[in-house]
Amino acid sequence: MKFVILLAILACLCTISTPIQCYTCGPNSGVEGVCDSDNIGEKKTCEETGVCMIKHSTNNKDQWMRTCGESSHPTGCKESNGTTEFFCDVDLCNGKFSTCSGALDTPLGSTILLSLSSFILNLIM
Repeated sequence: MKFVILLAILACLCTISTPIQCYTCGPNSGVEGVCDSDNIGEKKTCEETGVCMIKHSTNNKDQWMRTCGESSHPTGCKESNGTTEFFCDVDLCNGKFSTCSGALDTPLGSTILLSLSSFILNLIM
């Protein structure tokens, strides 16, 4: 019975979707001004996605972009051909790349969910 209650709580947590706040700047963001490592842009509520993105490319020129990510994109870092992208699922998490390290092999949302479920399980038992 306790296990069924835990599963019901976890199912509710997984289906709850709330808007996330992300920084936005750079090409096609609609925000004027400089976008770089120090100028992180403006706050925006991303109604339809639960993910923020920061992208830095050094291919042709030093170019930065911060925006709402695609909701289907997994969180974490991706590096390829001079471009680094970081996707995250916590409010205003796309301000700096300092959060983009090997420490985020497990998505933050999953870590929080596992910790919460462990806490609930201990309460029930």
